[in-house]
Amino acid sequence: MPVGAGKTVGAGHFERAAGSAGAFRASPAFDGAIVALAAGLVQDMKLGQGPTTDIIDVGASATDYIGHTYGTEGA
Repeated sequence: MPVGAGKTVGAGHFERAAGSAGAFRASPAFDGAIVALAAGLVQDMKLGQGPTTDIIDVGASATDYIGHTYGTEGA
């Protein structure tokens, strides 16, 4: 990713073709999408606003998929 002045950040590990579900799942963007979905559900379903206890379980597992896809010793 270019950051200016001819410099880049990253090694391109998370580049992915449009529509590639497997590459999306093995990227940091996956956890961002999961958290955004959970936040939307909390808001839309008004969780935590009623008289009873509400529970939502959110699994942010992109790090696991990234490790299995790219290994644990890389960038």
